[in-house]
Amino acid sequence: MAVDISRPLALSRHARLSLFTALVASWVLVIVLLFSTLQNPEGVSGVASYVVSAVRPGLDAATKAKLARLDELEAEASAYAVSHGRCDAQLSALLEDLDARWGSTALDMSIGFEGSGLRVRRVVQKLLAGERVGITVLGGSITLGHSMAEGGRPWPLLLAEQLQGAFPAADVHLENNAIGATGSDYFNACYLHHTAEGTDLFLLEFAVNDAIIEMAAEHKLDTIWHAEHLVRAIGHTHPDAALVFLTAWQKPQHYITGADAHATVSEYYDIPRVSSRTFLYRYMLQNRDDIADHYVAADNFSHQNQKGHQYLADIMFHYILHQACRVQGAGGFVEQLTRETVTEPVPGFGGSELPSAYDPWALPPLRVRQRIDDDKVLPDAKPFCSSVRVRIQDGSTHGAPQLQPSANTGYEQFEWNDKWFWKSEHAGSQITFPNITVVDGTISLYFLRSWGHDMGDLLCWIDSDEESAALLTGLWGFVSVGARQLVAQDIKPGTHSLTCRSQEAKGQNGEKGGSRTQIIAIMAT
Repeated sequence: MAVDISRPLALSRHARLSLFTALVASWVLVIVLLFSTLQNPEGVSGVASYVVSAVRPGLDAATKAKLARLDELEAEASAYAVSHGRCDAQLSALLEDLDARWGSTALDMSIGFEGSGLRVRRVVQKLLAGERVGITVLGGSITLGHSMAEGGRPWPLLLAEQLQGAFPAADVHLENNAIGATGSDYFNACYLHHTAEGTDLFLLEFAVNDAIIEMAAEHKLDTIWHAEHLVRAIGHTHPDAALVFLTAWQKPQHYITGADAHATVSEYYDIPRVSSRTFLYRYMLQNRDDIADHYVAADNFSHQNQKGHQYLADIMFHYILHQACRVQGAGGFVEQLTRETVTEPVPGFGGSELPSAYDPWALPPLRVRQRIDDDKVLPDAKPFCSSVRVRIQDGSTHGAPQLQPSANTGYEQFEWNDKWFWKSEHAGSQITFPNITVVDGTISLYFLRSWGHDMGDLLCWIDSDEESAALLTGLWGFVSVGARQLVAQDIKPGTHSLTCRSQEAKGQNGEKGGSRTQIIAIMAT
């Protein structure tokens, strides 16, 4: 039988009433949705959440399970946004400016190791929330701005201005506590004396000096050991702080520098590393004349000029902006960026093939050079440092040195290029430093080594054990640099003293060397 669909079907009164009721309910729902949209700036997703939360209690188990799966998919989508990121117009414009200046791929290449970025995103969240963010910069003469023209602006200052401009509601407090000719072998013990109060982010630039210092120590210095101990020490004293390594490079060095040791430490401890050499070195291999555009020719291209410092600031700013994009791209999804006990997989750190819980905040229990099946957990002893560079306010212009002798014949305080020393010009001068706290049995001296300045040697011993004195060589054939040398190990835990006596160095070809010695700090573990 054929049916004429053009003929209106008769509806019963009950059917018409049901249809009318459904239409009214639909319009009510539309009005509720529109009203919710006005009330909820998150848009459709927020409206959907509003409606689902209203009707979910009356749903059957199967529908609830489907909605739960939708919740999981939404969380996964948000986590994807955290991984890949989407910036707002302001930050996008800043990134476009950087791309126009240096090239987007070149900037991407500057991220030597991105890591998870969790701790940096915690800092970014504070910036976006308009909170105070404390930044401590530790490094050497490059970071200090050595050899720049008068009025030059080193990269930490440029970065602070960039961050304050990008996040105007925040209070960016940056301290540049770099010290020329100084590397991780000094800061791993003495960093607390050079750390700003309330530090949320440490920026570490040691690649150039760590390579030089390792040479100064005749490759007996373990750069990985010092960088690792610095990272672990900060992990205990500032457990919520973020760390980022910055690799700078200078023309007199090979491509291989202290950065290669830092790369191992950064990967093992999930510390981002931003590098000026990954792209710029290759670029300058093809464009040798451009080296003069980035470095100061007057000191053999060893230090960056203003353009070189702008590049260092920009690659660090670029990395931080990318982490900000990941925070913004998450939308309403807020990453858990505070340390807490992890009992189940953290979003982004597990999947069907990695079902066990992983704690991204925890310090690895083993050191870099231990095997994974090693059951010996080495304790992290708080390092001891007493430094002449740490000045204690006493009413005088420069303050008193923290490193004070109990006995002194022939040594005096001396300032040179913004660096302080206990200095003697003569052989036979002797100085004793008391109250050195030893836990793990070692005492080291941090002193100046140099190719010139009539440098001499030091003979140092613990307590009254002069027969076991160690010879510390001050004269060597390269640049002037602070160097750390072990005086004694297997020392009984407790409080000890260190005595050093200056003596004439052996010069080249059997000639006599100088007698000048310059002491900077005492370290103990």
